[in-house]
Amino acid sequence: MLNVTAACNCLASVCASFPPVLNSARCSDLGDLVCGSCECPVGWSGEFCECRSTEISEIPADQTSLDAAMLAKCTRPGDKDVGVL
Repeated sequence: MLNVTAACNCLASVCASFPPVLNSARCSDLGDLVCGSCECPVGWSGEFCECRSTEISEIPADQTSLDAAMLAKCTRPGDKDVGVL
């Protein structure tokens, strides 16, 4: 068996050299840009904090005529704050 231990966490060290950008334009002026990714405030989700979580979670379960473009933009695997569709 071969055991390998990393001498450093390169990603963490690179990220540490760039402070977070609060209310970043990249994050729709809502979220913070941290190490290249947006951290969205409560009530917002999406790669760039472009989706209101409350709007999606309030869609009735029996509604059949949903805006497909909005759903494609605002629901992706891994979006934890999107709500139940």
